[in-house]
Amino acid sequence: MTRKNLFFASLLLLLALGSFLYINRWYFEHGFTDFSVTLNNPSHAITSKNGNTYIIDTSLRRVIKRDNHKRLGYMLNGGSRKPKEFFYAAEIAVDEKENLYLLNLVYSQTGFHVQREEILKYDSQGRYLKTIYKKEYTKTISTRVQRGQITSLKISNDRLLWFDITESGIELHSTELDTDTHQIIETYQLKEANITLSDVIYINSNRWIMITKRGEIKDIDLITDTEYTRYNAVDHEALSVPYMLASNDGETLFFSDIARRCISKLEGNTLSTVLDNSSFDETNPEQSSYTFYTLDFNKNRTITTYTEEHVLLFSKGKIIDQFANISYSNKHIAIKSCLFISLLIFLICSVWVLYYTYVYLFKSNLPPVLSRGITVILIIAITSILIITIILQNFSKRYTDTVLERSSQMAQLIPHTLDADLFHDIKNQSDYMGDSYRTIRSDMHKALNNNQNAWNDRYYFALYRVIDEELYGFMFLNDGISAYHPFPYFGYEDGAYDLAYKGEIIAETDSDNLGTWIYAVGPVYDSGGELVALIEIGTDLFSFTQENRKLYRQIILEVMTLVVIFTLLLIELAFLGQINRMSRDVNSSRNNFYSPAFYARPLNFMVTTAISMSIAFVPVMMKNLQVPLYGIPEDVITALPISLEMLFFAIALIIGGQFTQRGHWRSVQGIGLFIIAMGLLLSGLSTNMYVFMIARAITGLGSGLSFISFRSLVNTEPNPQKRSMSYSHFYVGMIAGVNVGVIFGSFLADQFDFARVFFSAAALTLFASFIIIMVIRRINTTLLTSHRVRPSLSQVFSFLCSRKVLIYFLLSILPTYTAGMFLVYYFPLFAHQQGFSISDIGRLFIVNGLFVIYLGPLLSGVLKRKTSDKKALIIGSLGWAGALLIFAVTGSIAGAIATLVVMGIVEGFCVTAQNDYFMNLEQVAHVGEDNAAAYLEVAAKIAEIAAPVLFGFILLVGPEKGIGLLAAAIFIFTILFIPLSSNKKNVISHGEKVE
Repeated sequence: MTRKNLFFASLLLLLALGSFLYINRWYFEHGFTDFSVTLNNPSHAITSKNGNTYIIDTSLRRVIKRDNHKRLGYMLNGGSRKPKEFFYAAEIAVDEKENLYLLNLVYSQTGFHVQREEILKYDSQGRYLKTIYKKEYTKTISTRVQRGQITSLKISNDRLLWFDITESGIELHSTELDTDTHQIIETYQLKEANITLSDVIYINSNRWIMITKRGEIKDIDLITDTEYTRYNAVDHEALSVPYMLASNDGETLFFSDIARRCISKLEGNTLSTVLDNSSFDETNPEQSSYTFYTLDFNKNRTITTYTEEHVLLFSKGKIIDQFANISYSNKHIAIKSCLFISLLIFLICSVWVLYYTYVYLFKSNLPPVLSRGITVILIIAITSILIITIILQNFSKRYTDTVLERSSQMAQLIPHTLDADLFHDIKNQSDYMGDSYRTIRSDMHKALNNNQNAWNDRYYFALYRVIDEELYGFMFLNDGISAYHPFPYFGYEDGAYDLAYKGEIIAETDSDNLGTWIYAVGPVYDSGGELVALIEIGTDLFSFTQENRKLYRQIILEVMTLVVIFTLLLIELAFLGQINRMSRDVNSSRNNFYSPAFYARPLNFMVTTAISMSIAFVPVMMKNLQVPLYGIPEDVITALPISLEMLFFAIALIIGGQFTQRGHWRSVQGIGLFIIAMGLLLSGLSTNMYVFMIARAITGLGSGLSFISFRSLVNTEPNPQKRSMSYSHFYVGMIAGVNVGVIFGSFLADQFDFARVFFSAAALTLFASFIIIMVIRRINTTLLTSHRVRPSLSQVFSFLCSRKVLIYFLLSILPTYTAGMFLVYYFPLFAHQQGFSISDIGRLFIVNGLFVIYLGPLLSGVLKRKTSDKKALIIGSLGWAGALLIFAVTGSIAGAIATLVVMGIVEGFCVTAQNDYFMNLEQVAHVGEDNAAAYLEVAAKIAEIAAPVLFGFILLVGPEKGIGLLAAAIFIFTILFIPLSSNKKNVISHGEKVE
């Protein structure tokens, strides 16, 4: 294998290995040497009829499937607010096909109030399928602080059932598994159901069973609208706190009794214990104080529950399985082993690609611009990361210390606002929400001003009591517990609750099965000085840590983005200065690295920067302004401003081409700049979609005139090699302008509004106009000897209808430029829907642009030396189809970014190859290069006019499917182009006849 073939094989291998490593990246979270998963704070567990076990752990942020061979099936990681992912998993259910249904609680950015509850569906392999149900909350109230209203997911008769427990009662919801048809089946009126119920289960459409926080188990008869008490904890001598229910038939009930630390069975009036701490091995003293909170009773009559460390399966009076670790399956072991090898090969291939690029492509001599740019970026990046890391670590520590101090102060002061003597009035569970309990509850909420202020909007409180040397939760801010809720946090010599019981105020951070917290604990004394309770005041630490990491990444991205942008800006300014110096050299005409046509690059950069400031949000702004229009689909209306802009751009190319052909390119440039400024100004003043569409049309008209003027300047270079280099420079300047403009524009859009961005762009256009006009007046036109041709109408018609040109336009230009509009039109909408800010979208544009700017000229030079322009453009067309196919297959933001990268690589060399192929056609000489260039750009703009509307219709059939069909169409057109365009005598490239 030759070095060249090995290089391209390595590139393909890098792409494949990178995808493999990314898809399986979660393996790296558990270390290379670990081949099992350790349970961490489990909070819920269920089993399916096939013997698979599903566990929620890691403080509600992970779901694990353990198959019936006791091996890892899959693992889902939460803590994400993104669509198709979950934040906190509150409950899970599984159907007969092993599809998983997950109740997702999405908290606010502060990690306090529940903003959204939704039920997500995953297939048997853990792949997201759809969102079954979603409920949004706009009002923040205490009962939903880190607690939702949906509960008790259950599969019954091919339906997913759940309860929505509200302030006024209980609603039974149902969704058909096959049709996704949702309905509310039944409603039961019950005052303050959201704060008085502990659990409710479905038996049938006419009968439910519930547990109240007063210690009652009640049958609800929906036919007669009555309640029947099956069990009352106050009737038992020992403290009993029923917490969660399970039943298959409604006659035999199983419930967890968290005070007696057991799972009980109730048959009729007969109560028995089926699982308690005596069920464990008595030789292990550590297993003597487990509390069983949740349980699941499946059709195989197996009880599934958990302890602080283990998941238990209990059947026929004994524990049949108990585990705290889940071993990897053979499949996962094989994948993880492959990851070792893949990572090693990936590193070797990376070194080889870098070595080959430096030695054979750059001839061991990096271009000064590139080497300086890389050096500057690396130095600033490393420095920024180190400084930001130190600053944020200090900030995090200061924040933690401040919260601990504030929590300690509140834990000391708030007890003095309470009538602590009221604690003596609460003697059993039936006193829950009695007068004394409500008074204490009201005083606690008042002490935090109902979480309505900036200083207290994310603080919670909890009250505890110590009874018989045991810690019991008494009251939570969200009313999530009864007055007797045991916790295993007591009995440790240096424990925070033990020290608080001794009269100290202790502040700390900790994690449990419900989250990660930062809090302080202190004592509460009655009027006689007796300690009657413990108070806990704190806030959620996970969300702060998550936001801190997000801030860290955001700052790094902002700094790196600015570094890249200013590097691009300095490169273009340096290029302008270099051309100016060369223009003053009397021997410049003999310099192979100079041509007056090179001025097109920095000047086009200035204009494109101003025009591109709105690229990232034009579709978004139109979506905000649009109103119904003759029944046209909304997505198509959204595309109209871009289509009109491209239409008038194309019109300007034809009009401007006529004047530039006569040598008036300077006048065309001046008029174009003025029109651009007017269009941008009107865009900022737009208050409805009609004015906005007119404004974009005017902007397109000015942009087209400016573009064809610079294009004419490129065509005036008589030397073919310099002309090709000039076009490459011209295109690089345009792409650099797009990237700089879109970043500045998106930054301003996030900080201010869209209108100010347009005003800023208009001002920048006027400023750039003065520079451009001064520069183009000084260009030495005596060095330019382009031949001007004035074709007749019949010659133009003959040119456009010639077989070679027509095939080229229809099968190469139109498909590839249509694909390119994925970046300009569809990607901003898609990224915005995924929660990306305008700034983030702008940064992703840079990803595409950098490949065009830095890799494009390199690949163009290599392909120019190694193959013909026709083969290069065929490779590029197939590359565009492949790029779209990536998104069609993945449908994710990662796939969209990969599409941008591949498009950037392809665009960098393919556009130049397309231009050179076209300009070397024999037919071009008959109409003149300026006119031919205008017709080429018109063909491209026709594609760009139609593409947004086409993408609008694509969205109607589904993004992945529609874009997949577009990729297939581009592939077919490219294959047809190969034989239909073959005519050796018509194409001249590199001075010889080629295909």
